[in-house]
Amino acid sequence: MQRARWISRLAMSVGLFACVGCGGDDCDPKGTPSPTGRPGRPTRTPIETRPRTVIGTPTRTGTAGGDVEPTPTVTPATTPGTASVTPTVSATPTPTSTPSTEPGARLVIGSATGSPGMSVEIAVTLSEVAPGVDIAGTQNDIAFDPTAPIAATSSGRPLCTVNPSINKNATSYSFQPPGCIVGTSCTGIRVLVLALDNVDPIPPGSVLYTCMVEATADASAGSSLTCSMAAASTPQGEPVVLDCEDGEILVAGSGQ
Repeated sequence: MQRARWISRLAMSVGLFACVGCGGDDCDPKGTPSPTGRPGRPTRTPIETRPRTVIGTPTRTGTAGGDVEPTPTVTPATTPGTASVTPTVSATPTPTSTPSTEPGARLVIGSATGSPGMSVEIAVTLSEVAPGVDIAGTQNDIAFDPTAPIAATSSGRPLCTVNPSINKNATSYSFQPPGCIVGTSCTGIRVLVLALDNVDPIPPGSVLYTCMVEATADASAGSSLTCSMAAASTPQGEPVVLDCEDGEILVAGSGQ
């Protein structure tokens, strides 16, 4: 009796093991292994392997197994002291002539002797000219003593006359300072010796012009005629240093 129970239990254990070890189509409804399987072991159907599609072949740049690094651009180093310098070419300035400071000619204001209340004439002369220098025109001022002024014409101009032999017909005269009143506030004259139709040289030693000077009753024994602002130019218009010598009016019989 006990032996029959033990066999029955053993048969049930074998059947349970067979059903637990199989699954799906490997077991029949009664739990009996499929004829295609091995007793006591499941038969596995392999999973279908899907083909893999590879798109393109990736190309890697750089060292294997590392990140892709860009190829560096090498800039040559500049060696100190080897830089090339392009010099800047400056234009050579055209030299300009520097006027000489040495006198090229000499102007002399004449002197005269008179009595109080008389008019006397003085001459202004281009007395000297340096060798190789030509003088085409001159300018100068003459300052006078109020007691012995240069006389005036009826039109209020200085009573002076250019030497016709030097052919400088555009010579002009004016009282100084500009706008002064003749006989009251004028203290000098300005004279320009020139021509508008020629630049002929003035011969050395020539009288340029003459002026009348009035010695008043109050004139002193000696009244100066002071030269200033003297200048000259060549026929080419180049300046010439003009030296100038003062003149004097000697009043005879003056008690001063």
